[in-house]
Amino acid sequence: MHKQLVRYHPAYALLWVFLTSACVDEFEGSNVLVDFGPLMPAQVRSGAAPIPGLQHPTNTHYRLYGLTTDAAGQPLAAPVQLFQFEIHPIVELASPCLIDPEETRFPGIHVTKFAERMALETGIVDIANPPANATEGDKIDMATAQQRIRNLLALGRPPTATDSGALKAITSASTAVYPAPATACVEDLPTVDPSLIPPSTCIGDESNRNRLRLCNEFWAANPSYYEGSDRILTEPLAGEYFGLVFGANPVSGTVLGGVQFQIPQVIEGFTAFAYYLQFDDLTGDGVPDYPMTIPFNDLGFRQLLVGRPSFPARGVTRVQMANFESDAITPPALKARLTSQMVIFSNLGEDDLHF
Repeated sequence: MHKQLVRYHPAYALLWVFLTSACVDEFEGSNVLVDFGPLMPAQVRSGAAPIPGLQHPTNTHYRLYGLTTDAAGQPLAAPVQLFQFEIHPIVELASPCLIDPEETRFPGIHVTKFAERMALETGIVDIANPPANATEGDKIDMATAQQRIRNLLALGRPPTATDSGALKAITSASTAVYPAPATACVEDLPTVDPSLIPPSTCIGDESNRNRLRLCNEFWAANPSYYEGSDRILTEPLAGEYFGLVFGANPVSGTVLGGVQFQIPQVIEGFTAFAYYLQFDDLTGDGVPDYPMTIPFNDLGFRQLLVGRPSFPARGVTRVQMANFESDAITPPALKARLTSQMVIFSNLGEDDLHF
């Protein structure tokens, strides 16, 4: 790795003193660190049927509640919602906006078609038998593109009845849904509605430009909508990324996981914490939109995890959380893997500890 040497100058020390002594607004809330077990279910993509036990409907989200109960677990006060989030595959291969951004070689191309477009650019269909006029650069580009697609398919591995799938990200929550895609490419059928996102199979420059424009407009209008990227896993194309459910990176084999989010209020005085699954409010009337087949619950339709806090140090709350649903909902063999450990650093505005 290339290292750049910087010559020390006394002016740098003065600048550092000035910066570190400047007035900085303190964060007055709480910092929350969470480890989620590998079986935390993700929301299924729009239009798809969820796999029971591994996925939840697309129109749902997670809620973290602080509870105040007596020793028998009976509520003493109304639960307080502390945070809301969703869980999604780190990349969603079927998303119409899984694209490359502006600064890339083919801006707006659907990532799953990157190698196909590279084959057109280089003239190399079979990397093992490139044409005689292929340059060394062309060969490297094509080999790299094919490896990217292999990595992408591994990252986006869909779940099955016996496999929770590839990496899952904890993300911001949104009720937005992409519009239905167009039925043809812009360059093939000029009468195609320009307000519709071109299908992923369209790899021409005009379709790519239109896809890039429409996806950027959608994300600007819906800033909480999550769209991941295979380029930098921790830097999504849209929405907020808070961390990963524990799992192995299929490309490197590295175990990844851990979540961090900040909550504006001071988290103190609760005797228990719980994660619920709740339906979205798509109608905008302030009430979750429950299906007719599921009884309404203000908190959520499923209490996935719950636990009582301990206090190992001043200003630190530790919560070991587990699943206590009936065996009909969560079989005993799965409960051991459906766990969470949460650490809360509360009231950061009054933190006088130095690390």
